[in-house]
Amino acid sequence: MKPVNLVLSSFGSYAGRTEIDFSRVDHGLFLITGDTGSGKTTLFDAITFALYGTASGGSRDGKMMRSQYASPTDETYVEYTFRYRGSIYTVRRNPEYERAKKNRKGEEGLTKELPSAELTLPDGTVYRGRLRETDRKIQEIIGLDREQFTQIMMIAQGEFLKLLLASSDERKKIFSGIFHTYGCRAVEEELGRRYSLLKEELGASRQRSSVLMKTLCSGGGETGEKLALAAGQEAPDLEEAAALIDSLMEEDRECLKETEINLRNQDQVIQKLTEKIARQEAMNAGLRELEESREKLDKLKSQVGRQRVLARALLLAERAELISVHEMAVNRLEREQQEQRERISGIKEEIAGEKKECRERKLKLSASREEYAWERLRRREGLYREAGRFLEESLALRSEAEESFRTFQDAFFLEQAGILAEKRLEPGRPCPVCGSVTHPKPARLPDGAVTEEDVKAARDKSARASAVCEKAAAEAAAARSSYQEEFLRYFQMSGGKDSKAARRKLEERLKQERATETEEDGKPVRDGLDWKIWAESRERELLTMEKELERHMDRFSSARVLESEILRQAAQTGERLKEAKETFRKVLKDQKFRGRADYLRARMTPDEYESGKQSRESYEKELRFLEVRIETLRAHTKGVILTDCGLWKSGKEEAERSRRTLMGVREELKGRIRQNGQIRRRIEEEVRLQAHLEEKVSMAGRLYRTAAGKLKGKSSVDYETFVQRRYFEQIIAAANKRLLDMTGNSFKLQCRSIEASSLRGSAGLDLNVYTLATGKERDVKTLSGGESFLAALSMALGLSDVIQSSYGAQAFDTMFIDEGFGSLDESTRERVMQVLDSLAGGDRLIGVISHVAELKENIECHLEVKKTARGSTIEWKF
Repeated sequence: MKPVNLVLSSFGSYAGRTEIDFSRVDHGLFLITGDTGSGKTTLFDAITFALYGTASGGSRDGKMMRSQYASPTDETYVEYTFRYRGSIYTVRRNPEYERAKKNRKGEEGLTKELPSAELTLPDGTVYRGRLRETDRKIQEIIGLDREQFTQIMMIAQGEFLKLLLASSDERKKIFSGIFHTYGCRAVEEELGRRYSLLKEELGASRQRSSVLMKTLCSGGGETGEKLALAAGQEAPDLEEAAALIDSLMEEDRECLKETEINLRNQDQVIQKLTEKIARQEAMNAGLRELEESREKLDKLKSQVGRQRVLARALLLAERAELISVHEMAVNRLEREQQEQRERISGIKEEIAGEKKECRERKLKLSASREEYAWERLRRREGLYREAGRFLEESLALRSEAEESFRTFQDAFFLEQAGILAEKRLEPGRPCPVCGSVTHPKPARLPDGAVTEEDVKAARDKSARASAVCEKAAAEAAAARSSYQEEFLRYFQMSGGKDSKAARRKLEERLKQERATETEEDGKPVRDGLDWKIWAESRERELLTMEKELERHMDRFSSARVLESEILRQAAQTGERLKEAKETFRKVLKDQKFRGRADYLRARMTPDEYESGKQSRESYEKELRFLEVRIETLRAHTKGVILTDCGLWKSGKEEAERSRRTLMGVREELKGRIRQNGQIRRRIEEEVRLQAHLEEKVSMAGRLYRTAAGKLKGKSSVDYETFVQRRYFEQIIAAANKRLLDMTGNSFKLQCRSIEASSLRGSAGLDLNVYTLATGKERDVKTLSGGESFLAALSMALGLSDVIQSSYGAQAFDTMFIDEGFGSLDESTRERVMQVLDSLAGGDRLIGVISHVAELKENIECHLEVKKTARGSTIEWKF
């Protein structure tokens, strides 16, 4: 991972927005310098906060990071952009803090900003997830949690010794995330899970065996008591129990045979008693039935007279039923005749109504026609009068125009001398009239004289007036012709007779109406469009009235035809009714009824007849049955007397109770044999299963204890630690290459051997220091402060080397070191700087935070942090 850009907004000691462009130092060694408290470590806090939500040192959380220099409206956040495996990621995170905000009323107040994080992926999309999900995604990308990050990539103040002085368990946790040894732990956990499952399965089998023993039906006897004693043991001997079950089942089978023999004997006794009781009870029942049948027969014979009356009534009802058909025919024809009479009455009323309706509609249609014809005549007469008036006006205008034209023409001729003198006479030229070349006294043209144009205009006006007059004369002639034609149309529509007297009478009426006519009354005459609309409307009304009249005339004709048909049918019905009545009287006489009243008394309803018939048939049937039954019973019970079967029944009941007891014993023995047999088979299956499981549990236990490092008498090195130890040895080897240079071959780090590790607790990742001068090992915790810094730095650099060379591991090509150089002497510091220079020579970027003055001279690239009254500032210096 390599930083690209870092933005701090009101974070820590930085007020406002501060941006650091790390692309200016893509690789190499650079120094972050500044006074104590200026905000150098805050930069590492910002990076760690952006990635994990807490500061690098762990002593400050996000809530404490809002700058004291921030204004109430400033936002507090960190935006960190970094490159990882060639891809660019951006994290923007803000802590929980309060800032100013106006409410809806415009009043100032405070609002709480909740913590949030936003991750922008290399394709520019924002990862969608809640805060915890985003944190997990960032950690998944980097592959380290905060503790691992601060020990490997960012060695902060007080943190650089943690990896060096960590216990074996702590290093195991760190290496698990770095080298992805979760699979080893998963193998160990899976082995433990399978070992536990096998033990549980074996325990369950033993538990099932114990439960099976407790469910045995032991019964009594010596074998049963032994079996009950074995079932009560916590871990019974299953093979011994199986032998006892076999013995018990054999004893039960012998008892079952004896019970079956006793049951057969009891069945024979019961069968004999049952047959004897059945025979005697059948005889007793026959004797009782014989007595009852004789009583029923006597009772039936006492009803003979009533049955004869019923038979006579049924016979009369059957004869009456033959007559009812003819009576029904008479009734039907009478109803039909009555209905026809009612229909004739209704038709007559309908005919009268339609006749009246037709007469009224004819009168109304005639009046409407006469009214419409009169309006048309008035219209034509008015048009004729208007055409006459227009002709008179046209003639007057033509006379006036002709008179004006003659007047202008005469005046124009009289004024020709003046016109000639004015236009033609010139001195020295002969006069066109007299030929004189001298003109002593030429005629003078008076003022206002008529000109040729005036004459021409008067002639044109006269010609136009003549044309209008001719047109008016033609229109008047056409109007007169239409007026005369309308007279004929009026007489045709009104039904009157055309004559001179009739026309004079109509003209007199028109004259009288003209005298009383108002302007509104004459509107149809004057307005052609209104007249056309009105006339079309009246014609449609007349056409509708004609159709309605025609429809009623058709209905009137149809009613007359229907009346004739119904009258014909009524006459036929009357004839049929007469014949039906005659037939009814004849049949009544043939069936020997004295009259209609006698016939009506003999009639029965269908339900009454059916009930009487069934009663008669039942009586006859029961009478015959009893007579036959009595003869049969008398023959069967001859010589037999009633006998009590109580003693036989008591003996049978006692035998049945004994049989039920034996049946219970038999079922109990069968159930016990069946249940114990099933338990015997299941116990045998459990014995085989337990033998198999014990073998598997033994093998799984050895595998699990080996993988978990729980072998007795050996150090606790589990499978994951064993694999991590290989990586740890590589880290130590890489760290010693630089540590020997930095210490002048004074000491080196060495992985403590497993044999030398303590048998208590986890082991395998413990660290010792080997002093080359003495050839002795000692615990790494015995190093001095400066030596510890060199060892921790070497460890961090060695870990980075191994990570870079490991397949599938994280790519960390950046390291930050916060302080620690003050504890080194000058020569050691120079050797450390040489090592760091050699490391930063490739693509790796190493940042050092320190206020040691000598480092400023050795490192050319500086990121200078200054403390001001308004917060910290940043400036790159090269």
